[in-house]
Amino acid sequence: MACRRWEQVRPTLLAHLTKAKDYALLTEIYLLEKEIDAALESVEKVKYAWYAWGHETLSIQVAKAAEQDRPEAALRIYQTTVDKLIAARGRDNYKTATHYLKRMRPLHQRLDQTKAWQTLIARIREKNGALRALKEELDKAGL
Repeated sequence: MACRRWEQVRPTLLAHLTKAKDYALLTEIYLLEKEIDAALESVEKVKYAWYAWGHETLSIQVAKAAEQDRPEAALRIYQTTVDKLIAARGRDNYKTATHYLKRMRPLHQRLDQTKAWQTLIARIREKNGALRALKEELDKAGL
């Protein structure tokens, strides 16, 4: 019964959320429905989708959902998040950044982009050479 009701109200609700520009809620709905392409499209419109308190950001949830079928899109989201975390400074941010970098490595490998992966890590190390804590976290993570 509930499923049929959802099918009836879904189009109207999605239209309303789109008109209201509630892209965060739209993205969450798309994730629940495993509509990865729609989630990727809507998360781009969410203001501050990379920021969250105490749980994974909406962007990261979308990236994880996209890893299997849309690895390039997942890589873009992870890269943006890593850049923001490093720019924000602090060991906790560096630990989180290395966690996402570790998720990126197999995606690069699967896409046969080993050279791009090596260049990315080299660029991060070179650009942030003065950040001792970042270097330590990269070393701990084997990056």
